[in-house]
Amino acid sequence: MDSKRKAIFGSQDQPKKVQKKNSNDEEFERSNFEEELALMDEMEDEFRSQSLESQECSAEDIESEPSNVKWARPQSPALNPSQDPVIFQQLDLDYYVGQPVPGMPGCNVGPVPIVRMFGVTMAGNSVLCHVHGFLPYFFIPAPPDFQKADCALFREVLNNIVIADMKSNKENISDAVLSVELVMKENIYGYTNNGKVPFLKVTVLLPRFLPAAKRLLET
Repeated sequence: MDSKRKAIFGSQDQPKKVQKKNSNDEEFERSNFEEELALMDEMEDEFRSQSLESQECSAEDIESEPSNVKWARPQSPALNPSQDPVIFQQLDLDYYVGQPVPGMPGCNVGPVPIVRMFGVTMAGNSVLCHVHGFLPYFFIPAPPDFQKADCALFREVLNNIVIADMKSNKENISDAVLSVELVMKENIYGYTNNGKVPFLKVTVLLPRFLPAAKRLLET
């Protein structure tokens, strides 16, 4: 194919002489152009076949037993859940909504948020840890003269507003706002010499209730 390419494309180093074209020259140029197109098609087909062969070889290498042994995680050791701790480095985390597990901390009924922690041990074993008991919360400045005894009524009113604001309630949730606590905190936005001031810690059932509760409190 290399000799054919040289014959068609020629050398680029030699200068070309400008000559007056006649009908025979035009026919020769058309024929030469058609041969170039045919050669390009042939080169493209050859490239595709080589790519397919390379992909097939790669797939065979991946499925081969030596490759699996090379890239496989080490065998995890036998663990006694009541005695052996699982120590790992956390690499990433997310959450999903699931059902509570008996014996785990957190809510005992309804859908609950479950945090997933992805990591790896010192020995190279992959770890996926499901964390139960974490509940989303946020802080807001407490209204003036707000007392600890007002927390229960505040929670009840806010919960009713959040439930009424839901477009659908397929899970039949009745307690979107779980608790309201009066705590002393300090605002982290800018320096103030006021020290800690009263805040309300509002704990909700699911993360999706955070923006809804914040929006309803601001209106």
